[in-house]
Amino acid sequence: MFWGQVIVIKIKENAQYLASRESGKILKNKIGNLLRSCPSGQKVIVDFSDIYVLSSSVADEVFGMLFKELGPMRFMSRIEIAHADHIV
Repeated sequence: MFWGQVIVIKIKENAQYLASRESGKILKNKIGNLLRSCPSGQKVIVDFSDIYVLSSSVADEVFGMLFKELGPMRFMSRIEIAHADHIV
């Protein structure tokens, strides 16, 4: 979903299973492809609405690897996490 200068990716619509490193790779690739296909100033909002559990393997594979690939400044300026439950 596109909202002006941001892209929103709803986790519930894009990931069926959030407990394995393999499922994390699939989600990371989706987010990475969005980042590569949109202008450099555009932000990707990762929406965790209705997601109550996320394994550390998935979190590391998605956000840890994107942080490593993009670097801290680009990661923080391009990716925003929204509606994450405090456990997530």
